[in-house]
Amino acid sequence: MNVAIFLTFFLIGVAYSVPTWQEEHDLHDEEIWEPADPQPLVEHHVRFKRATCDLFSFQSKWVTPNHAACAAHCIARGNRGGRCKKAVCHCRK
Repeated sequence: MNVAIFLTFFLIGVAYSVPTWQEEHDLHDEEIWEPADPQPLVEHHVRFKRATCDLFSFQSKWVTPNHAACAAHCIARGNRGGRCKKAVCHCRK
């Protein structure tokens, strides 16, 4: 019984995965590949200054990961370290 159900679903999947001639012909149509707008899109990147301190903003008696994450971020940028002040990472020079 299980083999018959499996075989049925397998054959249905194979039947749906075989492309027809019309779909294959439409995929190679040159009109589809023309750009809609000749001007390239301008992307604007947003920089979130508070991400390092906000993601690691919890504190406890034993560990304060927000300052460690900020310090690692600043060291990666080439500074000597840093601290979180009011949820903003301030790097030392």
